[in-house]
Amino acid sequence: MHKVHSYHLHLPLPHVDANKTMRLLYLNRVMRDIVNTLVMFFLPLYLYSLGETFPLFASLPLSGFQKGMLLIGVWGVLSKVVSLISVLPISTKVVQIGHKKALTYSYLLRVIAFACLFLANTHPLFLIVGLVLEAIQTSLFWNSYLTILSNHALQKNMGKDLGLQQFFTQLVTAVAPAVSGLIAAVFGLEFVYIVGIAFTLIELSVSLQMELSIRSKSPSWKEFKQWWKEAAFRAFALTHASRTLHDSVLYIWPLYVFFILGSVEKVGLLYTTTLFLVLFASAFLGTVVSKSSSKKPYYVSGSILSLLWLLRIQVLGPISIAVVDAIGRLTGNFHWLFYDMTYLKRASGKRAYSFFVYADIISIATSLSFWSIFSIYFLLFDSWTALFLFGALSVFGTFKIEEHGAPSWIKRYE
Repeated sequence: MHKVHSYHLHLPLPHVDANKTMRLLYLNRVMRDIVNTLVMFFLPLYLYSLGETFPLFASLPLSGFQKGMLLIGVWGVLSKVVSLISVLPISTKVVQIGHKKALTYSYLLRVIAFACLFLANTHPLFLIVGLVLEAIQTSLFWNSYLTILSNHALQKNMGKDLGLQQFFTQLVTAVAPAVSGLIAAVFGLEFVYIVGIAFTLIELSVSLQMELSIRSKSPSWKEFKQWWKEAAFRAFALTHASRTLHDSVLYIWPLYVFFILGSVEKVGLLYTTTLFLVLFASAFLGTVVSKSSSKKPYYVSGSILSLLWLLRIQVLGPISIAVVDAIGRLTGNFHWLFYDMTYLKRASGKRAYSFFVYADIISIATSLSFWSIFSIYFLLFDSWTALFLFGALSVFGTFKIEEHGAPSWIKRYE
């Protein structure tokens, strides 16, 4: 036990489980978030700008706003259809080739996808190819990444490790939105994908250094149906679907901010400002979450997040956006850190990969429903209120996440 005195400032000790795989895995995740913040953060804005003059929509009797929102919705629907069709065949192949190769292939596919998105304003075919490749690489990466993390991280240190990862991720990515906004303003939105290609290649070089020997069993629709018969799994599905709904609404929040501020560089600068405001709180959250034996802070943070979605309906200027966003990020850091820690602890042994694949199926199905509604909604209405209400209600659905480790219904299938 560490010797401390009451007059010492109790800063959290930086901790990453002491093995090469975990260090490289966390570095890999930081690099991934750099790419997502630099590139994918502005994808809704890029799709909206393409949609306004999209050749396939030229004959539709719609306004530029409706065409832009329609393309965002169509992208969401088609990408989730591709994911739903491919996720289980991909998972079977991953079990054969191993998780390291799965990560490698995901990076290679993403490089090609970014190249296609860079060229998307020259021909619609590039956008379609980019959509398909991005959907496939997403399943390749995340299910393998989470399996590696759940197998190598010590359960007792999970909160500390995730908190430290969250801190360094936000530290490195804090300036990314401003940089992307500047690149987009000077060269055009499509040029952020060139930057994305460069960082993805760095990700690839990091992943190639990992040494992995994880044995997983192949997921299947038959087993998914068996798991679905378990009441505990259906309860988990509700919480995971709620998390997905929240993330889907949050995904298009930058577009709403863009409509208020009027330029991509202002959006990027504002997000960089709010990231710096909440940055250092993340260093403390992992320790707090690991030591907390009560879910009350989790409920309180979730209630605040829900309230903030209602406040977002009222924001009309940069200051109010910055305040709401800073509070949302600070509160969300705690809420989602607790959720992620609990979520990862539920995976177990050879069925860990199956657990994450089935969770992915739930997420894909939820996203498909959301983007289908989104596609139709903005053809009929121009108000964002209903969308933000979705976000507010979705947070409450995450309250049912169970705190115990791998549940019995997973262990029965080992």
